[in-house]
Amino acid sequence: MMRDTDRKLDIILIHIDDWFPMNNALAILDPVLKQAGFRSQIVNSSQINQYLDQADVFGISVMDHTYRIAQTLTKHLQDKTVIWGGWTATALPEYILTENPGVDYVVLQEGERRLVTLLRSLKQPELFDALDGIAYRDGQNTICVRPPEGFVDMNNLPLPNEMAVQDNLVFVEVARGCYGRCGYCQENSHMRFKNAIKVVDEIQAWHQKGFKKFYLGNANSLANGPLLRSLMDELESRGLPIEFCLVGRPEDVLRNYDTLERIFKNPTQRLITIEVGIEANTQRLLDLLGRRGSPATNHQAITALRELQQKYSPTTRILANMILFSHYDMTMEELIANIRFIGEYGCTKDVMAMNLYGVAMTPVWKDMRARGFLTNSNKGLQIQEYAFTDETVNRLFQKFSSYFHALLSVRQVAGKHAIYWGYKRIQSQIYEKIVEFSAAENIHARIMRFLDSPEESLN
Repeated sequence: MMRDTDRKLDIILIHIDDWFPMNNALAILDPVLKQAGFRSQIVNSSQINQYLDQADVFGISVMDHTYRIAQTLTKHLQDKTVIWGGWTATALPEYILTENPGVDYVVLQEGERRLVTLLRSLKQPELFDALDGIAYRDGQNTICVRPPEGFVDMNNLPLPNEMAVQDNLVFVEVARGCYGRCGYCQENSHMRFKNAIKVVDEIQAWHQKGFKKFYLGNANSLANGPLLRSLMDELESRGLPIEFCLVGRPEDVLRNYDTLERIFKNPTQRLITIEVGIEANTQRLLDLLGRRGSPATNHQAITALRELQQKYSPTTRILANMILFSHYDMTMEELIANIRFIGEYGCTKDVMAMNLYGVAMTPVWKDMRARGFLTNSNKGLQIQEYAFTDETVNRLFQKFSSYFHALLSVRQVAGKHAIYWGYKRIQSQIYEKIVEFSAAENIHARIMRFLDSPEESLN
């Protein structure tokens, strides 16, 4: 990254470059800061030692799986003002400040307005009194948490920078928040949206830079049917030839079917991928996950999408997100129900999660902690590995997991990118094995043969 040595920057935003070059939080925060007149720069965490003399203030966006890395970085910044934000910081501000004496401030929820005000308050202390959504230590070293109030107007945000791009696919933020309130997710704020003109203005700006493919997110771009219709009206009126992806929930698909039919028909603004959160295929599992909907809704939504695909757009990919081992209390019969869904629809290969993760302060995470499940020191605050109640389910999970463990054991030799692609390869092999299981006349018996045959692997 370019280095400006004329004078110190107002803030350096640290990108934890553990896996991906993409960072949607920093993609918008950096332009917001520049728009407000601050000299800001994004620096990769692996290069931070080269920039220690370039600023007195450093910001880090922290998630559960990057928590340990953020801790290590903060220890290198003890003579600096350190600001944390992000999902984990928002979920556990008191814990963050207690466990990390080097963290000076925690910005809660959305950072655009709050970070600007916080930076201004460092030179104008009177501004700090009016700041909401902030956690800090007062003069007596007592931790104070001011809850967030209100949200930014997404229509007033500037165009993100190129950290919103990965593999020539541009992430365009259509929505924030979620109506689902799932038990495993940290996002529980109410939904808000950009208007169609703002979204298409951003798409057009990227299009003029040569980009043609767009991921319309966040996790529920399918939720707002009227917005989708207005969005298509605006795209068609400007004649922008683009390809795009949508994401949502099964009930969004069914509620907005007519709009989706219009989208599937459109050859100019072409839908290349639609991603739908299924997660589990029995009512009890969905209830344990805190999911709305039902197995019937899941089946109806994917069936409807496949019909639209076959009728109008055979090249559109349908991705049905499934958590294979959906819950630690799942039975063998429930696992078989998940396997049947994967085998029937065949659209989960790239989005099949192995098992349920516990992320900080969610109902699932709290229940895991109450049961004595432990975090992995390499995974920050996430809880990823645990024993399943059902012995056979646990055996299958452990056998599948052993392939990932073998891969991770050579991480220092192979490097992180080789590990990433190795992980994807194993995920694909597990998927193929699941499809093989689903085709068996007796799925339970086929799984038992796999478990009882040490020589049988994924290959």
